[in-house]
Amino acid sequence: MSPIKELHVLVVNRLGYRLYRAVGDDLTVSVQNPIRLGEHDEPLPDLAVLRGADRGLADAADVLLVMEVADSSRDYDRNRKLPRYAAAGIPESWLFDLVAGIAERHTDPHDGLYRRVALARRGESLESTVLPGLTINVGDILP
Repeated sequence: MSPIKELHVLVVNRLGYRLYRAVGDDLTVSVQNPIRLGEHDEPLPDLAVLRGADRGLADAADVLLVMEVADSSRDYDRNRKLPRYAAAGIPESWLFDLVAGIAERHTDPHDGLYRRVALARRGESLESTVLPGLTINVGDILP
């Protein structure tokens, strides 16, 4: 894995700040920690929101949403990680494509694919379908 670049760190921190403010005390924001999708499958999403407070390692059933910040990893994140999240039944996955300057919200997992994808560019916003009150203005996240 290549080293994390400064822009990637900035975007993860900006997203983490917004997630912490949005989730309250009943959920856990997990930053760059593994989630257990199967016996031998523990990917490391950049951010995940987990059911319950004060959580450690979570199973897929405990994950409400994951967020990936992608630059050099965008093809891998989009074509390998997101299908794994969908196959595990994680209801919502976001991909922040630093190269294209686009945020993608993937929802409605079925048979290893997300059937609905919403896109937003700088100046546009996306709302979470699983976290009421979480709206991400892409221009506030992507410089």
